[in-house]
Amino acid sequence: RRFSIELQQNDTTFLANISSVKIFNEEIYVFDASAGRVFIYDFEGNFKRIIGRQGRGPGELLNAEGFVIDAEEEIVEILDFDTQSIKKFSIDGQFLHEVPLKERYDAFHKFSNGAYLFRRPIINFTPQFVIEPEENFSFVYGKTDKGIRFMPFRPQQLAHGNFNHTRNSFSEFGNGVLYWEIFNDTIYHIVEGSVKT
Repeated sequence: RRFSIELQQNDTTFLANISSVKIFNEEIYVFDASAGRVFIYDFEGNFKRIIGRQGRGPGELLNAEGFVIDAEEEIVEILDFDTQSIKKFSIDGQFLHEVPLKERYDAFHKFSNGAYLFRRPIINFTPQFVIEPEENFSFVYGKTDKGIRFMPFRPQQLAHGNFNHTRNSFSEFGNGVLYWEIFNDTIYHIVEGSVKT
């Protein structure tokens, strides 16, 4: 059965680049990658509130990459690439605190056991446009980013160095997440640290 919900739009709630949608407590949470914020709607499509805002102050975001909802704690966590941190907010949008990270990540997921999975972005190319596997596109798994590193990727040759990827590229599936690694044309199923292809 298919259905659609028309989301209320105005100058404050204009959505330009939806990259993630989650349902929690009978509300729709929409992450707009262009705005770097989470917009919340009811099931009728009526706008309720926004979580996060851009800026350099406490609880503000410079370059939000995605979000997760911790259902047990009832908090929204937003990954900020530029500040190397996770900003935590209450469900009603109040900033709670910030968790600093060791480095920058461009995607993340939180498992039900409280462990995180982070993806490191491409950092370096060789002059021949080869991705060096030890320096790029690895995953970090643990209670924080000080956890276990694992990397299922192999070196890749890129045509003229061109590449594309989507933001927050983990998709929830069963008791884990799916991750599509475009260079290998492989989908990985990651379940709390274990990887299957």
